[in-house]
Amino acid sequence: MIEPLVLPVRRSVSEVADKLAIWSEEKEIHDDER
Repeated sequence: MIEPLVLPVRRSVSEVADKLAIWSEEKEIHDDER
């Protein structure tokens, strides 16, 4: 029963990781501008 839930969870985790990576890159760019 648990296995079908693993793929959606991994997918959502990877999406969140991508968003965090993009956000951190944008944050670093803004910090460099100061």
